[in-house]
Amino acid sequence: MIKKSALFLVFFMFAVKGFPLSFHPSEETLQKMEQILQRQEKGIYLRFGDGDVILANDGVDSHQEADPFLAQEMREAFSLNGSNVLKCLPLGCAEFGGFEEGMSFGNHQYPYETCLEMVSQVTSHWNGKMEDVYSMTALAHQAVQNPQRCLQFLKHLKDANCAVLIGNALIPPSLRKLLFGAGCQFVATPTRNSYFEIDRIERECLEKVRGIQGYKVIITSMGCSGRALQKRLWNQIDNVFFFDFGSLMDALCGWETRDWMHITHFDRDSFIKEAEQVLQDPPEKDNHVKIIAVSAIKEFGYEMRKEEYCTSLGILKNYGYHPYVIEACHPCFPSYLDDFSDRVVYSNVNDYSLHNQGVNETRSLIEGLKHYQFREDDMVVKLTGRYRFTSPYFLELLEAHPEYDAVIRCDEGYPIFQGKAFAGCFAMKYSLFHEMLYSIDQETMEKEMIDFEVEVARFAKRLIERGYHVHYIDHLDMKANIGGSVPPVITNW
Repeated sequence: MIKKSALFLVFFMFAVKGFPLSFHPSEETLQKMEQILQRQEKGIYLRFGDGDVILANDGVDSHQEADPFLAQEMREAFSLNGSNVLKCLPLGCAEFGGFEEGMSFGNHQYPYETCLEMVSQVTSHWNGKMEDVYSMTALAHQAVQNPQRCLQFLKHLKDANCAVLIGNALIPPSLRKLLFGAGCQFVATPTRNSYFEIDRIERECLEKVRGIQGYKVIITSMGCSGRALQKRLWNQIDNVFFFDFGSLMDALCGWETRDWMHITHFDRDSFIKEAEQVLQDPPEKDNHVKIIAVSAIKEFGYEMRKEEYCTSLGILKNYGYHPYVIEACHPCFPSYLDDFSDRVVYSNVNDYSLHNQGVNETRSLIEGLKHYQFREDDMVVKLTGRYRFTSPYFLELLEAHPEYDAVIRCDEGYPIFQGKAFAGCFAMKYSLFHEMLYSIDQETMEKEMIDFEVEVARFAKRLIERGYHVHYIDHLDMKANIGGSVPPVITNW
């Protein structure tokens, strides 16, 4: 608690002199964030609550023990400034303009004296005049009072490219997928005392963000420590909006951690049902382009491979494609691949005695295609499942040019009919793709250790000689960790 003299001084500043503080309630707060997202400007939404204020002043929060380093980082977070730095405080009283319809004590409303005390405790950390203060309960309050408005904002957020969610390890994957899309990567945090692992969390987030091109959103849902993390990342990442999700995440997970949840009788099931209507993934594109993602679930590097496959398949779904997946090593249904597609085939033909993995890939593709029915003129994209697109350039090229019979990226320095083709991602009319696979002499391929890339290049040369339209390109807008190393060494094409 602060001294009475200090509290009186703050009261005097507001009541007598008129302090230039402008509080933006929930609707204005959501609108401001939507403007930042629409303009694709760098911004940050810092939800400072009473726990953050306590920690910044060396106190103890219910979900985070006191720590002098955290207190310093919290004060540094309070000091961030800028036109798109949206700093929040729980000023839910009529005098500050923070009381809204539907609020009550225990449900985002606070006594005026409590709000004054809150302001007095952070004024010295604010780094300048306390002019604009935003609602820290905007999302939760609208979820109760006007669910459609809340979902409208969440749609803006999701459409802006939710790149990474940093949050409680127990958040269900289905909820993460619904709110942020299948392509959103996940960094798990402890359920309590997240600050004690903040170095690891920061490192993992930077690894996932590295190389993601274009505008992106990074979501935190890890309590007070999230503000310290946002502060750390603020000067390390550009072209980004940092959004703190708040207690609505707990409510959607079924964790009644705040009084407002039972006071308002928040209907979690009803909200999620509405969210499924508003936030559903884009419908699958009904065109001639079909994507076959080839995967190999192995024990070595299991978690890294899982993250890579899930990211790649999620990106495809966000682009509007429903991938066909051929899994070579996992013995049977189910696996995490089934979360992204209902077209997963477990080929079960991988022969570990073979030295040439290109033969196994050929065998797996042949077996998998037996389970799919494509039209002869469908353009089939063969994709190594761990490789992920950084833009839809390649797919848009295929859609715009149905006259192409094959589209291939050649190895650097080679035309497509010499050396090797890039087999991580190429496209070919289904009839020709089928012909190529069945024309490969697997025995010779194994005996002479002929790469699959060589077989693709040789077939492309024969297609050109037969008069087919083979189009070669020099880039794909794609990246991957080729060698499966830890930490990843990313290659871009």
